[in-house]
Amino acid sequence: MSDEKPKKKPGASKLGGGILWALAQAGVEWFVFPDSVGGIGTVISAAGGAFIAGWITTGILNQSARWGAGGKVLLLFGAILGVLIASGAVEGLSSALSWWRAGKIDIDWVKFQDFVLSWKVAPALVLGAFTGLYVRGKVPQKK
Repeated sequence: MSDEKPKKKPGASKLGGGILWALAQAGVEWFVFPDSVGGIGTVISAAGGAFIAGWITTGILNQSARWGAGGKVLLLFGAILGVLIASGAVEGLSSALSWWRAGKIDIDWVKFQDFVLSWKVAPALVLGAFTGLYVRGKVPQKK
């Protein structure tokens, strides 16, 4: 019998990334865009989508850092990935329900373009970039 604990893989916490994204998105919804908030349900929904986006972004960036991606690459990749995943997490959950009811997949490109070109994308862009830098700091670089 050995008293050694199993060795944990180095990397950023996906749960921590998800919680950080959720709290930041809730703050943005509540304080920056108060006129578009339809109630606490809207804030919780946005925070839930941001949690999913943060969880997935942190996980993908962790793996990219383990493969040897540098800081600048992770910063850029995190920003792009954060926007793509956040737009899918925020817009995709409601779209998936409507696709299920309609029985066909219909992508609303205008709605996607409006999201990507609006100020609502700024938190995902900034959080994605910061997540990339955070992951680079937590995962040791290969030599």
